Amino acid sequence: MKFEFVEGSNLGVDVALVESVWKIYCWWLTFDGANYDTYCEEDAPTEAGNDVFNCDHAILQLWDLVLSQIVATDGTHAKAMKKSRMNSLASVRLSQMPRNIVCAPTSRRGELLVTWESIEPLKNNSKPVKVTLHSSSCMGDLSHSWDGLAHSRLIMNYEAHTSHVGSTAGVTFTELDPDMMYYTKVPRDFDGAFFGVEPPAIQPATESVYVESLEDQIMNDLNRQVTIDSADDVSDSLYRDPTPMDSSYSRLIGSSPTPRNCMSGIDEIEDIDEEGSVIRRWPIANVDGTHLNPSHRQENLVGGKIEHGELDWCGSFPGSHQFHRARDHPDDDVLIAKPKLKVINNNGKRPASNMAPGESLRRTEPRVEHIK
Repeated sequence: MKFEFVEGSNLGVDVALVESVWKIYCWWLTFDGANYDTYCEEDAPTEAGNDVFNCDHAILQLWDLVLSQIVATDGTHAKAMKKSRMNSLASVRLSQMPRNIVCAPTSRRGELLVTWESIEPLKNNSKPVKVTLHSSSCMGDLSHSWDGLAHSRLIMNYEAHTSHVGSTAGVTFTELDPDMMYYTKVPRDFDGAFFGVEPPAIQPATESVYVESLEDQIMNDLNRQVTIDSADDVSDSLYRDPTPMDSSYSRLIGSSPTPRNCMSGIDEIEDIDEEGSVIRRWPIANVDGTHLNPSHRQENLVGGKIEHGELDWCGSFPGSHQFHRARDHPDDDVLIAKPKLKVINNNGKRPASNMAPGESLRRTEPRVEHIK
């Protein structure tokens, strides 16, 4: 059975069966004819002619006309039932057919890259696609299978040329004869699948654009060789410190340094006030913005007591110490902290600083008035 596109404007029919030859009105090959009286959001093809064909509805309409004439010739119930299945089968296989197939040489000698597109990528990601590369002599076809995003596998490779299917960008055939022409076919990987329109035959590059030298093969964190670890081998990298190590230095392994006071290493000054309490004071340090320079030691005697309300403590008054002014500098901002002798009383509470011994703090109950 053959198909032939003819000028049929005078016939007034779209499809006619004439002696086992299907004659189809050539108007269907135009954009206006394929989209006549049909809702379609596709734009007209450009002059470049490399647009992806997405008007599957035109093919399905012609297919339905062909099936209708077959059923009309022998209108049995069985053939009528098969028409519905054949229409749905054609619709599914058309949606899975690879489009815009391109076969082009890469920058390396003897390599060809085959790419394609899908009009329904989300539905066809898990559908295997068979990519076959034919040579001009057709002696030993190179074939790969692309299984979408799920996984990839090698179907056959008669010539033992190694290539891998890595992504939806396509497959690369390597170690090809640069003096030979190749063409490719890309259908779904099952019997009866529709072949996408094959690109013209092409020849691989005879020389590589660049030659990779040993100096270019720099090992870093991105292209470092991958090793397979074993959970039973304690020497594998599973048990190594994952911290990157620089060859220019070695990391010291030992105990963590003991936290120290910021004034550690500086001798403290002890003094005793008139009440017999020990006072510890640190020497004053001046900060010049670049480093800390300890200045001369300064000693101050305990002066007058500072009441709680005299200074602004920013809401965080340290109740464990009593603060005094310096006796020799009563007007300067020099404060001396003196630990309180007894912070917690026998009841487990902190006594008020302005209360006489034995005096208790009585809380006034709030007055509540009820409105009738």
